[in-house]
Amino acid sequence: MQRYCIFVKIFPKTFLHQPTPCFLKFRCSFRSSVALHCLIGGLRYTDIKGFTARVNTAIIPSVQSLQLELAKYTNRPLYAWGTGELFLKNRRRVAVELTAVVDNDCSKWGKQIDGLRVVAPGAILQHPNAVILVFSCFFKDIEQQVRELGDFPIIDMRQHIDCEKTARFRQTLQPFLDKTVVRHPRGDTGIVVQGPICEGWTRLFLQYLAVCYPDNPIILSTWDTESIDGLEPLVDKVVVSKEPEFAGITNRNRQIVGVRNGLQAAQAMGVRKILKVRTDLIPLNRNILAACEAEQTRHATPTKHLRHRILIPEAFTMKYFHYHPSDFMMFGDVDDLLAFWDIPLDTDRESYKTPAYDTRPMLEMSRLCPQTECYLSKKFCEKVGWQQTFTIEDSWNFYKTFFVVLPNLWFDLAWVKWPNLPPPQTTTFWKDCVSAYFWQQLDKGICDSDLARQFENHPISWKLYYTTDASD
Repeated sequence: MQRYCIFVKIFPKTFLHQPTPCFLKFRCSFRSSVALHCLIGGLRYTDIKGFTARVNTAIIPSVQSLQLELAKYTNRPLYAWGTGELFLKNRRRVAVELTAVVDNDCSKWGKQIDGLRVVAPGAILQHPNAVILVFSCFFKDIEQQVRELGDFPIIDMRQHIDCEKTARFRQTLQPFLDKTVVRHPRGDTGIVVQGPICEGWTRLFLQYLAVCYPDNPIILSTWDTESIDGLEPLVDKVVVSKEPEFAGITNRNRQIVGVRNGLQAAQAMGVRKILKVRTDLIPLNRNILAACEAEQTRHATPTKHLRHRILIPEAFTMKYFHYHPSDFMMFGDVDDLLAFWDIPLDTDRESYKTPAYDTRPMLEMSRLCPQTECYLSKKFCEKVGWQQTFTIEDSWNFYKTFFVVLPNLWFDLAWVKWPNLPPPQTTTFWKDCVSAYFWQQLDKGICDSDLARQFENHPISWKLYYTTDASD
């Protein structure tokens, strides 16, 4: 019988207080029915009989779909774009011969990564018939950059690579479709699910939440242009809003209106605490509401601005981009969340279209709020009287004061838009996220001021920032 070497990552109960998890290595047969699925606060044992078949069904379609796509471009040069974790983890598995790998970071040009030469974007002009394979979560931005260079075919590798993660999401959620939904909401902790209806996923997410949390009020906040047929029995309140006349940069105004209206509906229902998620993202941690309340109590340092600090994940809580807390999932008191989300809509339609926008230093851009997270934080700070000084240290103090940063694995996030969430630490350090451990150090008053000052003058342009893979 063939045997395999398995690595299992263990996060002990004290994970939040230590910088790295430990690893166990053991040998077993894939026919064995024992595996370890680790969650902070203890180990959970899950039966994975038939694991081989499930892994194969996840991987084979992704490889086959890529081969079918590339069959259109036989004997044409293939360039990878992006040198981050997405590329490093999957470059060998896709099994195609690449000419070179493109990256916007000039410090990497001329170097070798995984046996391939790293070149500047303009290098693809040497092959007018080149095909670009984008290994990055910033596909739209890179696609625009490629279009400016020429009419090159572009393949979003995430569509093929993410098949494994989305297959795992479906395997977890699918059994809940067969369960009967019986709602009797009476708890004072609820869930707001906000956003447009995501075909094939929102119903699955709502069914899962409805079954797992029968006592907790669930509010769906979406748009009057969306079809909600069949979704009403899965939730306790549907809030249908009219879309704002101006969606805002990266749809920030739509996000503000949708979340605010959902929170206000929850407040009117008497709900005191809310887990805010999205129609394309939920946590798969089956005990998430109780766990959030426990963490909120454990970090119950009072502030004059909020009743409790707001819980957020590591993903996209940016370490070196000022005032950029993750906004796609939050847990907190309804009043505190409304303090963050009940803010004026963005009316700026022009400043982001100027030619100098891309060349400005990243630190200057944090003032202009090209990212929705920065805009939300700016308006929140104005509301509560927090004077932003636009230094890294003040940004870190902002995270410490108003938020609790928890590991992505603690939430067990399922996000169909970007299934492979960026890790806190990256090889391109200025794309790092605030890790749970780093936040714990901040909370203890430990701050690396030298590191902060070193970064303040780092000459990173906004264009380089947003076209570099977040998992670099």
